[in-house]
Amino acid sequence: MSRNLNTFNENDLIIENYLQTVKKNTSNMSVLIIDNIDKNLISKINQLTFDYIENDTDYNELAIWFKGLKEFPKLNEAINKNEETFLKYKKSRDSMEAGDKSYESSDYLDAIASYNEVLSEDKLYYEKVQLKIDKCIGEMYDYYIREADKLDLINAHKDAYNIAKQVSEYYPDDSNLKSKMDTYLKNLYDWTIKKAEEYNSVNNYDAAIEAIGDIDNLFPGDSLLTQKKAIYEDNRLKAIEEEKQRRERRKNELLAKTSKRYDKELDADIYVPQGYSTYYVNLTSSYNIEPRLFVTVDGVAMLMVFTGFISNKYLNFNSVVFQADDETFEWETPDNVKKKQNLFGEVGEWSIHSSIENFQLIEQMKKMSDSDHSKIIFTGDENLEHTLTLTEKNNLKLFVELSGFYVNLDTLIEDEKYDPLFPVS
Repeated sequence: MSRNLNTFNENDLIIENYLQTVKKNTSNMSVLIIDNIDKNLISKINQLTFDYIENDTDYNELAIWFKGLKEFPKLNEAINKNEETFLKYKKSRDSMEAGDKSYESSDYLDAIASYNEVLSEDKLYYEKVQLKIDKCIGEMYDYYIREADKLDLINAHKDAYNIAKQVSEYYPDDSNLKSKMDTYLKNLYDWTIKKAEEYNSVNNYDAAIEAIGDIDNLFPGDSLLTQKKAIYEDNRLKAIEEEKQRRERRKNELLAKTSKRYDKELDADIYVPQGYSTYYVNLTSSYNIEPRLFVTVDGVAMLMVFTGFISNKYLNFNSVVFQADDETFEWETPDNVKKKQNLFGEVGEWSIHSSIENFQLIEQMKKMSDSDHSKIIFTGDENLEHTLTLTEKNNLKLFVELSGFYVNLDTLIEDEKYDPLFPVS
């Protein structure tokens, strides 16, 4: 088959001459000339299309002609008709080439599938393709049996069965192939039951159910598969209920370590670490970070973190730097999140941060509570460093875990499913 890309300049000249003639005046002589050129061009296209179909000539030449003449409306009908025929045959011959490549790599089933796409009216290649199909069928039997057996040995029983099933369509009365398929199916059945039981034994009920579901269409009405699937589904439901109860118990354990106040204006509960005030900021000279949790009646929560100190002078800090072992992150503290207060010879200065302003806040506070060395640095007129105490780390750990038992407001806002209800300062 000829498939070389050649530059064909003759048609460019013909098209250019045609274009120049059309642009001239429309005298009777010009009209006759144009009509004559039209007929010659159509005849040329018809001949090129015929040559491609009958002799498999270079399709690139024909494609160039189609492209060059499409700008002339009078020729469109003839061009489109020929191009449609050309593309149909080209697709057919491309399929044959694809089949040849598959055959060369011993992918006989794909080769046959490609060969079957060759047009029956393609007199040049159709009969040749039928011989190629016969050759594939003659060679593929032993090859695919070996491949299926290899797959069966590595527990890919379903793949082995599927290969044998595809091949069996070409050998409908072959008893050996039928026996192979039965063996692969039995191995698949036994192996699936074994794997499902293993999943069930480690409480991976979803995987057990999926394993059964992956083969139940091959064994319709099988009572054991139906029974096993029902057991696994029942176990999953029990596990879900047990997990709900466990979470509720753990949530109550955590809540017992907090103090709570209902805020009528916000219509929400405010939680702070046990023994701390829900009305006032609890920061001191040595307690520099305080978590709070706001929870609405519908169980939507927002974690807030207060960072600051009581000192003998204002620091006017503009950011808070957090160090969690080797990781560092920084929170800016613009005026809208800052507070100051005179306290009889001392001053209080703090900033308020929420998980709806900083979607990484919860994860960052988890790192601070879990790290071996946790430090916060207030940067302003001067720098003030503070290493987190065990109490501060435990409070952060408590509130990070507790926030996980609620629908977090920051997640809903990020997903655009909720409007903020709480003020953040």
